[in-house]
Order: sequence, then structure tokens, then C-alpha cells
Amino acid sequence: MKLLLTMNIPYTRSSGGANRSNRSLAEGLVQRGHDVRVVVPALASPSAITLEQYVEGLDRDSIEVRQTQHSYIFTANGVEVHAVVDPPHLRAYLTDQIELTKPDWILVSSEDPSQNLLSGALQTQPSSVVYLAHTPQMFPFGPASLYPGKARAELVARAATIVTISRFVSDYFREWAGLPTFMNHPPHYGSGRFPHLGRYDAGHVLLMNACAVKGISIFLGLAERMPDVSFAALPGYGTTRADIELLGKLPNVTILKNQKELDDIFARTRALLMPSLWPEGFGMAVVDAMLRGIPVLGSDLGGIPEAKMGTDFVLPVHPIEKYEEQLGENLLPTPIIPTQNIEPWAQALNKLLSNRGLYEDHSAAARVKALQFVEKLTIAPFEEHLKEVEATAGRGKVMSLPREAPGKESPNEKLMESLGNLSSEQLALLSLRLKKKRAIAQGQTQLPIVPVPRNRDLPLSFGQQRLWFFEQLDPGKSIYSRPTAVSLSGALDVDALSYALNEIIRRHEVLRTVYVTEEGRPRQVIKEPEPMQLRVESLNLPAHQQQAEIKRRFREEDIEPFDLERGPVVRARLLRLSAEEHVLVFTVHHIASDGWSTGVMIREVAALYEAFSLGQPSPLPELPIQYVDYAVWQREWL
Repeated sequence: MKLLLTMNIPYTRSSGGANRSNRSLAEGLVQRGHDVRVVVPALASPSAITLEQYVEGLDRDSIEVRQTQHSYIFTANGVEVHAVVDPPHLRAYLTDQIELTKPDWILVSSEDPSQNLLSGALQTQPSSVVYLAHTPQMFPFGPASLYPGKARAELVARAATIVTISRFVSDYFREWAGLPTFMNHPPHYGSGRFPHLGRYDAGHVLLMNACAVKGISIFLGLAERMPDVSFAALPGYGTTRADIELLGKLPNVTILKNQKELDDIFARTRALLMPSLWPEGFGMAVVDAMLRGIPVLGSDLGGIPEAKMGTDFVLPVHPIEKYEEQLGENLLPTPIIPTQNIEPWAQALNKLLSNRGLYEDHSAAARVKALQFVEKLTIAPFEEHLKEVEATAGRGKVMSLPREAPGKESPNEKLMESLGNLSSEQLALLSLRLKKKRAIAQGQTQLPIVPVPRNRDLPLSFGQQRLWFFEQLDPGKSIYSRPTAVSLSGALDVDALSYALNEIIRRHEVLRTVYVTEEGRPRQVIKEPEPMQLRVESLNLPAHQQQAEIKRRFREEDIEPFDLERGPVVRARLLRLSAEEHVLVFTVHHIASDGWSTGVMIREVAALYEAFSLGQPSPLPELPIQYVDYAVWQREWL
């Protein structure tokens, strides 16, 4: 068979459950003689690495990469991967690949809340779509959904078949969508020997992907209550800077670095905590730990009890029921965490860590259960299921529509249905406008932008982040330079003009801002004012040659790149044609200026020049708000 797999997460990030599952499925199909192509984004959103680091990582793994206009193409374990550079182009790239290759089956993973990839696949080759259901929060229906919507739920129902990761997910589809499913566990865990790593008297009590939805509140409560026990937290996609700060306050908590191999993490682990406060699709990490004889304390939500396979230490939690309207820094809705009762967790963990016999018996029993489970996992059931679907008339059949979760409101469906064709920047700006509209309807006539401390974290605006991204993608290009030429007639006071330009730079912080990368994310750094030298160049040429020379030097400005990390992002040169004729060429990178703001700066330069040439102070009042205040306001409103 010829198959095409697509998902809205990178193919090479091995730590995520859905990612690992899809990779194992794709590679398992290749091993059985099938042809598999993958279309994915190159980077996650938000991403902890740059495109350059992404390519360097592939190079370290000795993977040969071919670059095209829109993607990096490489082969990993027999799977041909197309990693699309620009996320808004992902759907178009997918449909192009479907039309080009005409696959027998298109596998669409659930990790795409807009269902944009699913929509593209159904539009291009509707009878061949398989929906791989991993993450309940990404399903467009039911009580766990972060982005419910009837139109997108109908897209899921149009798939030829729905393949789930667990009995829990199958039951969820049956209850909330009335849809039949096929449950399949790909061989996620590998086929090698699993070392016995559980140690009663050594290692940490570990929380993976330490964040709010994964139960960091319970983890922190246990660490505070048990100061003599060593705890460790592994950051993941959900971890925020606030989470890291809370973890850093406890002396018995170690923050681990991500490792390529799970054994390198589990070798330092005494017990694994999985107090998830939202329903997991299955809980692969539970099985990973049990295979290595590491006891797991897991919540009683979602697929975690199923992954525990009847072993002890399934404990109660108060699940998340509500989310705030704004997105967090990980671009996920911010959860409202219910107060948790950690008493059952503290009793269970203390019991496990204070009784060697109990620890070792549980470790051995859990390991046997996990090994028996993993030994049965093959690709064959998935292959047979596709053959059965092929042989029936069920391809593309629309099943019953999902019903809404009680008490849960669907967001603006027209907005959600059209999200798929928007870039992340457009999504953010659209969300901002809707919030402003709602605020005005509630009687708020304005949304105040207030100055923020300059010693805090200063993010880029969405427009700046897009330009910064393109700079990383193709550094040194000048396509975002904005030179402006202004003709000056009459006697010119060059010193006054120079003072006026420097006052503009002092006055507007964005003109002395640089853009540094910290932990893979761009941040604004505002530099102190430094004198800018106005380059004065005399064009001692006949009049008929001066215009050609002006155009040549203007083109020089246009192609000369800026260094966004070191600055400056603005420069100026004055072309002297005669004693009373000059041309000022003022160039600013687009990250600091647009057409409207360029006009503002020219008017301010004129006002400042007039005052300075007369020996008067600046007539312009200080700015109450700078661009960085707007950028922070834009982010925080989302």
C-alpha cells in the first residue's frame, strides 16, 4: 500500500505520545513493505528551537536533508518526511502531495484543533481518509474538547474509519459522537530488551511534562510535604516560565533536561507521578515506566487507569472543568485548576517509598503486565482493518453527529470553521479583535495599553515575530528593509538634522531595540541611546548624472541587510547635491517601522529640525506608550 501520514506536530519530536505513536505506525508499515510519506510542520508552535537548530539536529543524526522552496525533505527509518517550513502553507502542501502521489490511504492525526488538515484531505481524496484519534482535547466534540464545533465534528464523521489509541477513546467517540471506531495500539515501545531500572533506595520521584494540566499542583504539594524525598521535573510542551519558577523554589526538586533516550531519564527515576487533571488518551509514559520496573502513581482520569492494567496506585483527582479565555505562552487555553486533595497521593507515595517489599513486589508485577502487553503489539491488525474497510461500502460514510457536552458552550463556530486557512499571526489578531468587540459590547469603551517595566520579559508582537521568523529562515536578506528618500531644498544645518535624527531614535524605543533568542524564543531588548553618525556624501557630478547616482545609492541601502540581534535597526545617509540641495535616505528594518510610522517619523524629524536649528528644545511631548507596551498588551489580551 501507499500511505500518506499528516499531523500538525513535527515528526522528529520523539517525546510526545501522539508523535511517538504515529512514528511507530509509519515505520512499522515501512518495515512490512508499504510506502509511507509524511507531511508535517518542521517546527512546533511555539518552538523551543530555530530552523537552523532543527537542520543541525538532523545532521547530527546523519540524516541527509534536501531543501525546497517550502520544505525540508529527508528519509527517517525508511519514511519519507516532508517538513514544511511555513505553517500557513501546510494544508496546500498536503493537498499537493495527495494529488501528486495518489495514496491508497491518508492518515490524519487528531493533533490539529482546526481540523484543517482533515478538511484538506477530505476535499482532495474523500474516500481514503483515516482519522487517528489520540488526544481528547483536540477532538471537536465532547466534554474534554478545547475547541468544540459542529462543522468540524462533521469532518471527523466523514472519515472512512476512525482508529483510536485506547478503549477510553473508543468509548468517548461512541458516547459523544455516536461513531464506531477501531482500537489499535501500534508498537510504540520498541522491540528491544527493557532494562530493569526501578530502585527502591535511589533516584527521583518524577513528573514528566511538568505543567498545570499534568498535575504540577499535586507534584509541588507532595514535594513540600516530603522535604526528605528527592523529586524531579521534566519540562515539556505545556511547561511555562511560571512553572519553572515554582519548581525552582523547592530545594528537593531537580529540573531535568530532556534526553533523546528514555532510559537516560528513567535510570534516574525511583517512581513516576502522572496526576493528570485532564483525560489522557492512553498514557504511554505509564507503560514506558512499568516496562522498566518503575512504579507509577496515576490519576483516575481518561486512559491512565487503562494503561495501568489493573495494577495498584490509581488515585483520585479533581479534573479541570473550565479554562480562561486567553491563551497561555504555550498557545493553549489557560486552565482553571481546581483545589486538589493531595492526601491520598501523599499516603500512597509514603507507603510505596517506606516499604521495600511493597515497592519491589509492585515493580515486578507491573513490569510483567507491561511486558505481556507490549509483546502482543504489531502492525498487522491495522493492516487488516484497512483491508476490511476497503472491502466494505463504508468509505466516506457520514455517521451520526456528535452531541454537545452538558453545560459546555461551543465557541463562535463560524470563526472556528475558518481558522484553518489563517496563519498563527492572523489567528491571534482575529482573536484580539473579537475580544475587543466583546469588551465594547460589555460596556468597556477602550482597552487600555499601559507602560510595562522594562526589566521584565518583553515578547515580540505577532507582526514582529513573523518578520523575525523570516530573518531566521533566510538571514542576511534585505527584503524587509524600508529605505525612504526625502528631498531637502534650501540652506541645511547638518548638525541640527543629525540632532533631530538622534532625538527620534532616543524618543522611539523600537528604533534602538534588538531581538535576541532565549531558550529558542525571540525577546526584545531595548538598548540605551547611542549617537548615530549621519553619513554625509557629496555627489560632485554633473546634474544629469546625479539622479542615476542617487538611485544607485538608494539601491545600496535597499540591499544592505540589518543584524537584528546586534542592531542597529536604523541608519541614515545624506546625499549632498549642492549647497542648497540634499537628499536624506533614512532606512529602517520593517520589524521597527511600517509605512504609517515612517510618515510619523518624517513629520517629527521636520518639527525637531526646525526647533534645533533655532536653538530651541524639542517641541514634542514624551511618548506615554512605546511599541513594546503594545506588544505586551497584545500578547496578554490573548
